[in-house]
Amino acid sequence: DGSCIPMVGRCDRNNDCVDISDEKGCKIVVIDPNNYIPENPPKNALVKVKVELIKILEIAEVEMKYRTQYTLYQEWLDPRITFNNLHGNYYLNSLVEEEKNMIWTPRLILDNTDKKTRTTTDLESVIFVKREGNFTRNTIASIDNIYLFEGQNNPLDMNRVYETDWVCDYAMNWFPFDTQKCQMIFALSKDMNSFVEIIPNGHAYLGPVELTQYFVRDTEMFPEMLGEEKQQAIVLEVTLGRRLLGTLLTIFLPTILLNIIGHATNYFKPFFFEAVVSVNLTVMLVLTTMFINISNQLPKTSYIKMTDVWLIFNLCLPFTEVLLHTYKDYLRDENREVNHHGRVRTLGDEDETDVENDAEQGPHVLQNNW
Repeated sequence: DGSCIPMVGRCDRNNDCVDISDEKGCKIVVIDPNNYIPENPPKNALVKVKVELIKILEIAEVEMKYRTQYTLYQEWLDPRITFNNLHGNYYLNSLVEEEKNMIWTPRLILDNTDKKTRTTTDLESVIFVKREGNFTRNTIASIDNIYLFEGQNNPLDMNRVYETDWVCDYAMNWFPFDTQKCQMIFALSKDMNSFVEIIPNGHAYLGPVELTQYFVRDTEMFPEMLGEEKQQAIVLEVTLGRRLLGTLLTIFLPTILLNIIGHATNYFKPFFFEAVVSVNLTVMLVLTTMFINISNQLPKTSYIKMTDVWLIFNLCLPFTEVLLHTYKDYLRDENREVNHHGRVRTLGDEDETDVENDAEQGPHVLQNNW
C-alpha cells in the first residue's frame, strides 16, 4: 500500500506487511557469475576451524578405534561476494540451499579414519553470515532499498554435526595404569594446501567427563604439518585416563586372594601333601583362565603389557610352590603315613593287607594328625 517499515524488519521472518512483501526476495548472496568460480577458493583464503566435541560414543580398544559426535565450525572471508541486508542477529543471516551451492566452501579430510572421509556441504550443513562490517546503500536506480555488505568484512560461518569412527593407537604398555591420547585430525587436501591456510579457532568438550572405562582428563587443539609435503592439519587431542577401582576389584584383588590361599598350603602338615599339590594346581588353573579372558579383552600387541607381567608373576608363584613342596616331600622319610584320597596310607609298605588296615585305622590317624 506504499507504507514503509524500518529496514530491521526486512527479512526478519516476521510478516510486518499485509501482502508479506517484506519477507519476499530475501536473497542474501550476490555474486558476479562471470568472475566467480565456486570450485576455486578466494585469494589467500584463511579458514578458522573450531570443534565442539558433543560426546564420545564408543571406545573400542580391540578394534583400535573410537567414535565421536561433534560439531565442526569453519569460518572464512570471501571478498568476491556481496551480501544483502544482513541482520545483527546471527541466525537471521542463514543461506538457503541454492545460495550454498553458489559459493566456495572449504572441505577438510578426516585424516585418521579408515577411508579418509571428507567434510561435505549438504542439507545438514548450515551457513550463516556474521555481520561485522559497515554497509553501503544501493543506488537510486534500484527499486528496492538494500543495504550492501562486502564479503571481505563479513565472514561466512559453516557448521555441521558429524559422527565419525576415528583410528586411535592405544598404548597398552602400562595397562591398567595407562593414559591414552586419541586424536581427531582435520587436514587440508593436497591440491588446496598452497591456496588455503587453516588455523585453530577454539574447541570445547560438551559431553560427560566420566565414561564407561575411562574419564576425559584433558582436551587440546593445535595445528600440525603432516608428512614430508607439510600438509596442513588441525588436531583435536583427547586425553583419556582410566579409573583404577574396577580393575583393582576384577584383576588384582582376585589374583592376590588366590595366591594367599595357595601360599597358605605351606602351613599344612606333611600328612596333607596331596591337598597341597591339588590346591596350588587349582589356583594355577583359575589364574590361567583369568589370564586368557583378560588378554582377549585387550588389543593384540607385540609387546608385553603390565597386566601380562602381573598375571605371569602370579602364575609362577603356585608353580614354584608345587616344585618346592615336591622337593621337600622327596627329602622326607619314605616310611610315613599320608592322606591318599581320604584314606591313610603308609608309604614304603608293599603289603596289600596293610592298605586295608590303614583304611580301618584312618579316622584314628587323622584325629591324631589334627
